[in-house]
Amino acid sequence: MGSVDLLADIQASAVDPSHSLSDLLRESHILAFRLQHCSLKAWVNHELNGYADKASLPPYRSSRVGIVKADLAGPFRSGAKNEPVPHSLIPDRFRHDIDGFDFFHGVAAVESLIESATASGDTRIMSTRTVEAP
Repeated sequence: MGSVDLLADIQASAVDPSHSLSDLLRESHILAFRLQHCSLKAWVNHELNGYADKASLPPYRSSRVGIVKADLAGPFRSGAKNEPVPHSLIPDRFRHDIDGFDFFHGVAAVESLIESATASGDTRIMSTRTVEAP
């Protein structure tokens, strides 16, 4: 199979919902090697295996938009769970850490999250970071 045939297969697989993104990336990795395209090889390798550090992480793997929710505790056992917190109430020194999300893992991890979310019906990405109020 030549590079042109492989590219045609990749294009056909891209519109076929039965093919996973991991499969497409593995085929693209083969194509990158055949074409000796170093930057494509590097990008596909990162997408498959994950990114090592923030410097190499592409912008589409970071999110700065989201809803911050908190479990609140008050006196006499009062409180509320999963309450939205307005961004204006979050101190500046915590905003980046709380509101940001960087996804360093490979595509297989993303596919696993999607599969779990589909099975459970819960499509939220949760963080378990705890931030104490000053």
